[in-house]
Amino acid sequence: AYREAARRHPPQSRIQAQLAEMLAASDDRSAAEEVARQALALDALNHRLGHVDKQLPADVLDRLKKLTAPPPAPE
Repeated sequence: AYREAARRHPPQSRIQAQLAEMLAASDDRSAAEEVARQALALDALNHRLGHVDKQLPADVLDRLKKLTAPPPAPE
């Protein structure tokens, strides 16, 4: 359902963020990272354009940034 919503409404950063978190919860790390990057890019665009109603909350941004961070190096 989230994939379909994201496909139908690609400029919606909230839908993209929800899809990224759903993919991460289902252990699809590569897809989650890709969608999280899209959500972050959309959020940055919303900030630049002044669309405060479309900006992601700070806690969601933090989770998305963690999804896109490189995994820690093995010790």
